[in-house]
Amino acid sequence: VSGAVKPRHLLRRGGARPGDELYVSGLVGAAAAGLAWLQHQAARADAPGATADVPQAIAEAVTRYTRPEARVALGLQVGRNKAASACMDTSDGLADALRQLATASGVGVRVETAGLPVSPAVADVVNMTGADASRLIWSGGEDYELLFAVPRRGRRRFLHATGRVGLPSVTRI
Repeated sequence: VSGAVKPRHLLRRGGARPGDELYVSGLVGAAAAGLAWLQHQAARADAPGATADVPQAIAEAVTRYTRPEARVALGLQVGRNKAASACMDTSDGLADALRQLATASGVGVRVETAGLPVSPAVADVVNMTGADASRLIWSGGEDYELLFAVPRRGRRRFLHATGRVGLPSVTRI
């Protein structure tokens, strides 16, 4: 892939500063829950009831895994508005994105885990398969959500830029 971007609209991993707030788009853990469900179903293919009705949240999670949606429009909107100091996708998991953003920026991160926007499919898959919720939330990849570092004084501009119709929600973490 190749392309061009105005340098001032480019979102890099290495721009976060101490005091910036972290935001993540969408829901975390959905694609990993979808994969865990598919693996569970494959292991039980010959078991009675293996094709039982699937809860809606799990069906949506399977779709998130099999047909991921990159958050391109959201990233472009935030970049155009210069509303974030750094950005990273969560394709390799939220924990990895946090680590890479922090390393590239030379900062540490602190996450308020109670505020994480976790996909409802995670709880369903954990209850039905015994999967590890922490692994699905933190290490499961393929969500393709975006992690942003936002300066406190730029919060209003960021929330305005991300509040446009049709863009996924963002949550301060």
